[in-house]
Amino acid sequence: HRQLVQTIPLHELAMEAAAEAVGLPADAVREANLYATGDAALCGVTVGENGFNWNLPAMWQSAKARWEVAARREQVEAFNRSNRWRKRGLRMVPVKYGIEDNGGAYKEGCSLGVLADGSVRLAHGGCELGQGIHTKAAQAAAF
Repeated sequence: HRQLVQTIPLHELAMEAAAEAVGLPADAVREANLYATGDAALCGVTVGENGFNWNLPAMWQSAKARWEVAARREQVEAFNRSNRWRKRGLRMVPVKYGIEDNGGAYKEGCSLGVLADGSVRLAHGGCELGQGIHTKAAQAAAF
């Protein structure tokens, strides 16, 4: 699961292709493929059991209503019909990262090197998603 984040664009390309092949909106294909309670997740847990609180389907429905997705989709389609060169799009994309606590099976590491000129090189196995992991790693190395 270490490279999951980097593969998301490939997953989305497959979803778009599947949706086009069956003549459905991509969001409908995504929604039909959400985990359901009782499904086995890739990380080895069963959705809805042992404290695995799966609320994405409810959140998905709430977001669609709150963001008025159907009305916005109609506006996008109307805009695209009336504009030959300029286009707009609208997507809802659910993403589940494998970051659950599974007894330490995912041991991310780092490499710290002091170079001949005294500079330091730090590489870590984390993925920066806006949580500041690069800053935290630099602070730990400086400490």
